[in-house]
Amino acid sequence: GGVMHELGDPFQSSLRDGNNWAKEVLPRIKGARLKQAALLYPAEMALVEPYSIEGNPQRRRDLLGYYHSLCDAGIACDVIHPAQAADGALADYQVLVVPADSCYEAGIEPGLEEAIYAFAQRGGIVFCDVGHPLASRLFGLKMTPHEHQCVRYVEGIIPTGEVFASIEGGQAVAHYEDDGLTAIAALPVGKGMVYAFGFLYGTEYIAKKTGAVPTQYRNREYYPLCVVEHDPFKELLLQHVNAPLPAAKGIETACFDGCYVVVNHTSYPWDVSYLPQNRIFQQPCGGSILMPHSAVFASET
Repeated sequence: GGVMHELGDPFQSSLRDGNNWAKEVLPRIKGARLKQAALLYPAEMALVEPYSIEGNPQRRRDLLGYYHSLCDAGIACDVIHPAQAADGALADYQVLVVPADSCYEAGIEPGLEEAIYAFAQRGGIVFCDVGHPLASRLFGLKMTPHEHQCVRYVEGIIPTGEVFASIEGGQAVAHYEDDGLTAIAALPVGKGMVYAFGFLYGTEYIAKKTGAVPTQYRNREYYPLCVVEHDPFKELLLQHVNAPLPAAKGIETACFDGCYVVVNHTSYPWDVSYLPQNRIFQQPCGGSILMPHSAVFASET
């Protein structure tokens, strides 16, 4: 099966170039990939809740949005299964992100919550949002359904979603614009920290449609989350973990032992002069320019 053989150039030549580049680069990669953040896979929702259920598409995009945001911040991230987390995989990470899983309580992995709590106690950073009951079940943060309102975190943020909650407990990091209730909360747990979002952050981050500024705010400035200068998730995240290389939206980086792979997902060139001089480009262009929609391998040896 498949139809790739029916597609003409430039698709086939582009695919051929990519495969040849990977064939040359993969044997040169040494060691394991850097581990910084883990994304908890919503296993129960993926198993039992079909896409046709109301709100499921938005909940599914929550994980994807967090992944995009972590990559844009330059943080290495892996998606892990709850069984892996329960079996000790969190020991390799500094950050755990828990995206929406509306069916989580239908089949909680034995040992998972104990592992997450221990992770936070020993200094791990946990992010979760209104789409998952973990913040309430494990850390005692009460989430109460809340109407759609703009959110204030340095700038005004226009949410595009339909599910919101106000949060009781912890310290307020952001609040709802009209009533001042907490929209993002921070709670110290042992040596670590838990951040709870009263909206689906990941879904908001990759939203394709945005609404107008509500009329009650007149000419005050509000922006969709995907374009704000001060992104609450990224700013909180980068208080605890550092990007190993320069980062930008649409630039994905993988760090190994003494070597790196950088992928440019954008439509504009990216300067990679910060990388070691030993470079192999998919599309060579001047030695330090990574062309749009292409990748480069760089090695210190």
